[in-house]
Amino acid sequence: MPLRDEEVRKEFLKETRGNIKELELCIDKLNKKPDDLDIKKIALRLTHTLEGDALMAKRYDLAYFASKLTRLVESNEIEYAKSMLDSIENLLKEIKTNKKGREPKKIIDKLRETEDKKREKVRKE
Repeated sequence: MPLRDEEVRKEFLKETRGNIKELELCIDKLNKKPDDLDIKKIALRLTHTLEGDALMAKRYDLAYFASKLTRLVESNEIEYAKSMLDSIENLLKEIKTNKKGREPKKIIDKLRETEDKKREKVRKE
């Protein structure tokens, strides 16, 4: 990997981790006050930022799940949003340690499993 690409990857990871920490705080607040529109707006801005940054970094796997996270926040499914966010953090750890561009399959499978659980719950309701 050329030096410039490595620098971009490191900066992407640093910014993304910061956004995730801020998003975790928002989700915790939304758990306590689900009707707080100011916090919800901040959370949605952060999920859109995650998605956009992931697309710029050509991390389409992360962008896909960031868009799913946006939908969970929009629909007040905070329980699933927290679970999805935890899985995204694990995906970032895999990206950080994975310098050969190997697809982080286990993490992606876990994210998809979270999504499947959400669909199953909706079907039962």
